[in-house]
Amino acid sequence: MKKFQSAASKFLSPFALIAVILIVWQVVCAQGLVSELILPAPTQIVTAFSTNLNTILTNTGTTLLETLSGILISVALGYLSALLMNRSRLAFRTLGPIVYLTQTIPTICLAPLLVLWFGFDMTPKIMLVVVACYFPICINLLNGMNDVDEKYLVLKTTYQMSDLEYLVKVKLKGTLKNFFVGLEISISYAMVASVIAEWLGGSDGLGVYMMRIRKMYQYDTMFALIFWISALSLLMVFIVRLMERKVLQYEK
Repeated sequence: MKKFQSAASKFLSPFALIAVILIVWQVVCAQGLVSELILPAPTQIVTAFSTNLNTILTNTGTTLLETLSGILISVALGYLSALLMNRSRLAFRTLGPIVYLTQTIPTICLAPLLVLWFGFDMTPKIMLVVVACYFPICINLLNGMNDVDEKYLVLKTTYQMSDLEYLVKVKLKGTLKNFFVGLEISISYAMVASVIAEWLGGSDGLGVYMMRIRKMYQYDTMFALIFWISALSLLMVFIVRLMERKVLQYEK
């Protein structure tokens, strides 16, 4: 019974806090203490979301496609880079500074350059997601591979494993935890990077739609989009955690 109460408390506490914030927010707006042009009431935001639901969902498809494409490319590049740097000191000296450089570039500054170079289609949006997601995936995988080598490299000699066998049977399995940590961090950046890139132009996407409604001063819809983007990001994080739990449980 105590375990159930503890689990329920952990689950309900965040929602209780959110409920209190929303109630206070609604009361403040209902009393006219803040102009609805500055801060729409939660009920207005819900109404705006339901009214524009079809348009929001249509643009969500474009943004999700850009986000997921960028994440998949980041995973592929992250694995390849981490493996090269793990196997070769020369590769680590060469690629290491570039990997860290991708983390120091502000995405809001890089976005207009990518749009200028590659146009207004999906390409620059996907590239910005890759820049945002590549670093945490690559670094976590590299740390995981280095830890695996310290613990299990002797197995390769003992069981006379080939490089490919050691990579598949030991190294990749041993870095699963690190991979999911990096992926979870990247997921929290990915959707935001897509939206930032879409701010600068295009025909579809949540960022493009957000810029349109901003020009029409539809701030209730703007808030609805902000909450929607946050909800999608949290949903993707939840899916990654669920995948991690299932995969690691299977590996055990």
